Amino acid sequence: MKMRGIYLWVFILGISLSACDDDDTPTPDFSFEFGFVDEEANGWEVDFADYPPNVGTDYDFASEFTTLPEPLDTTVPALRITGTNRSDDLFMFAKRKLTNLPANETFEVRIEASFASDAASNAVGIGGPPGESVYIKAGVIPEEPTVSLDSMEWLRADFDKGNQSQIGSQAVSLGNAANGTDEFVYVLLDRDSEGTMTLETDENGEAWLYIGSDSGFEGTTTLYYHRIRVFLDMQSL
Repeated sequence: MKMRGIYLWVFILGISLSACDDDDTPTPDFSFEFGFVDEEANGWEVDFADYPPNVGTDYDFASEFTTLPEPLDTTVPALRITGTNRSDDLFMFAKRKLTNLPANETFEVRIEASFASDAASNAVGIGGPPGESVYIKAGVIPEEPTVSLDSMEWLRADFDKGNQSQIGSQAVSLGNAANGTDEFVYVLLDRDSEGTMTLETDENGEAWLYIGSDSGFEGTTTLYYHRIRVFLDMQSL
């Protein structure tokens, strides 16, 4: 279940040697920002994992280049990803390639993201709450993040994202989908990664960025991704 050809407006925020701003905050060596503005720019792909594909089409998978939902500003572009968790475990994610990085270098990676969720905090849900049991994860990894069938004929991620609340070696946590209110209404959430991860670029100076939701909530989750920022610090300096 894969949707290709979802594109984003992409621009590089800056590339610099380590320095300090006036507030003594270190400037990252490389930084990227991605906003969902122009379908004609560099593209993303959406994919789904942690489910048996032979069970039919009742997972309701969909993704589209659209705008933020009401009551948010509906003129602001966003990437909508939705699916119904019938397997007690569902991972829905978007990915894209990063290029023009130094080859065979090691980086410390930090990620920030802005996304909209309508999952009320502390709500009751099947298998777990619709907010706190939907974990937002992201990562920058050397290989393309793909999915494939395991020995049980389930589609699984071929990279170490961890499982639900567990964070794998190729992921950072961006918290969960709880919107911070007691209402099922869309709220725009800004999240910083809880910690950092290590990236080693390949011989071409390329890597792959992904962001997604790892759900234990046995219901429908629909998220709108608005902006993603990536900060990379070279460890050899």
